[in-house]
Amino acid sequence: MYNNNYPNGNVAPNYGPQSYAQPNPYNNPSIPPYYRPIKPWGYIGYMLLYSLPLIGFIMLIVNALAEDNINKRNFARSYLWIMLISVIISILLTILFVIIGVIAGNASYNY
Repeated sequence: MYNNNYPNGNVAPNYGPQSYAQPNPYNNPSIPPYYRPIKPWGYIGYMLLYSLPLIGFIMLIVNALAEDNINKRNFARSYLWIMLISVIISILLTILFVIIGVIAGNASYNY
């Protein structure tokens, strides 16, 4: 049977209920502004800002090159990569559909 006593007869200390709450990293003054995390609503706001046609792209370039917050800079760079990959895929699909259209158009004249 399990016994709470140590071999020398002492009873194990009872520390009471423990709190597992994590500190709030968003308002922690010990984190320098360069490393301070962005709140989830901040990411949504940046995504809305970057989706604007011309101003969003300018702000995307500015934030991708900025040195004020590493999290904002990395998010802007990843968003820029996603935009670049999307444009490349769009161009390739457009070329593919044009080629399919030309082939189908030429094939219909053979009958």
